[in-house]
Amino acid sequence: MRRQTRPRNGGGVMMLADARGAAHAVFSWRIRHNLMGERVMSISDAVLGSLPGRALGDALVEAILALAMERACDVIEYEISEGQAGPRSETLVARGFRRVGGDLLMARISPD
Repeated sequence: MRRQTRPRNGGGVMMLADARGAAHAVFSWRIRHNLMGERVMSISDAVLGSLPGRALGDALVEAILALAMERACDVIEYEISEGQAGPRSETLVARGFRRVGGDLLMARISPD
């Protein structure tokens, strides 16, 4: 389940919760334009719970991708520290994100 606050075009806060409503991840997002005129969704301030396996990482990536597609973004930038990402960084890289420096992972999405 995804919940979103401030459902504006400019940005907001997203929470991922299970069927009982327990929160497992929260992140903030905003949309901006880069120098090439592309719509960029910037993900930051992520707080992620700790669950065994890859389910939370996969749900996080799906929520980010779905939100970016809803907002017609061309690029996603996800700022996450290595210590915070842990095994989730592997999930992000496996799903098309790449490290572009420091704590920044980036993915280019297609409108399929």
